Amino acid sequence: MKQKKILFIAPFPPPVTGQSLISKQLFHCLGRKFSMVPIDFTKGNFEQGKARVKRLLQVLEVVRDSIRLGTVDIVYLTVSQSLLGNLKDLLIMIFARAPVVLHLHGGGIYETVFRSHKILAEFNKRVYLKKVKKIIILSDSLQSNYPFIERKDYFVSIPNFVSEDLFMPLQGIERKFHTSEKLKVLFLSNLLEEKGYREIVKAFLSLSEHTRESLELHIAGAFENEGSEEWMSDILQKSCGIFYHGIVASESKRELLQGSHIFILPTYYRYEGQPVSILEAYATGNVVITTDQGGIPDVFCAPENGYLVVKKSIQAIQRTLEEIVKSFSIDNTMLLQIAIKNSEYARREFTEEKFSENFFTLIDEIMPVDDHNEVVLKQGPREN
Repeated sequence: MKQKKILFIAPFPPPVTGQSLISKQLFHCLGRKFSMVPIDFTKGNFEQGKARVKRLLQVLEVVRDSIRLGTVDIVYLTVSQSLLGNLKDLLIMIFARAPVVLHLHGGGIYETVFRSHKILAEFNKRVYLKKVKKIIILSDSLQSNYPFIERKDYFVSIPNFVSEDLFMPLQGIERKFHTSEKLKVLFLSNLLEEKGYREIVKAFLSLSEHTRESLELHIAGAFENEGSEEWMSDILQKSCGIFYHGIVASESKRELLQGSHIFILPTYYRYEGQPVSILEAYATGNVVITTDQGGIPDVFCAPENGYLVVKKSIQAIQRTLEEIVKSFSIDNTMLLQIAIKNSEYARREFTEEKFSENFFTLIDEIMPVDDHNEVVLKQGPREN
């Protein structure tokens, strides 16, 4: 039997983001069963929606490459959440004659594109109904990004996953809570302002000296721009108890996560979907502090998984940290119980094995049945 071929259009690292990491892992996962044809659509920085000439040329190159690559059985396309990106997606879908599978990694396309561009939303609807077989979302609530699609069978929820090497044994989780004199609080994400890292730092510095003595704040990730890097450098020179680790991966990332007790992500990021970092925090036995942004409420519930804070609120973060320190000083078993439940939750719901099974099932369902009746991408005009 001829091996099926998937045209895989997605961002790959660098830069390292939750989406690019999942795309890379999914590409290798599907490659175990299908012939994969990759097109890397990576941003050079973390800015969304910037319609620069260089970006426009990159968009046109992706569309050109998707047309030229010829015979495929499925086009897998990650959804862009900017106006220019949506136009790119539409062009690829219009030219594709293979079934298209869209994968929405975030949760902001309605607010950033469809809400203010009604005509474009209607055009998307027409193209989707004609070209798209399935829209993969990270969780059910993210269907709200497509209010113009009434057919619920268009959607399939496949949550993100945690790499097997990150899962922490139960004994390790118990040991770190029983033996630590200080609680380590970790922010692990790219340092975008809307991820809430400035509010974390300000909340930490507003704590009493007695409370800060019970905590360490660890920050890791890439800076959005030089201004944010200078701001952090100034903080580090003046403050004790705050540690910046740069961009971490592999062993250094695992050590940070497994060595922490509290994971904090007070995000109000407009494109937020289902942060992989929260799932990784679960797997490594961390209590989570976060907001209800995007699809987070589908995988996080307070107090079962940790603490919910108000977006953009320094005071809310401060009060939460004070509550945690007070609780830990009286009895550390409450935090430990949450950490263990989070680990069990991740092991049950967010493994690579379960993710792979869900994807293989989906692809098998929509693959053409007749091996000889292959479909091709529509060819562009021939050059004279």
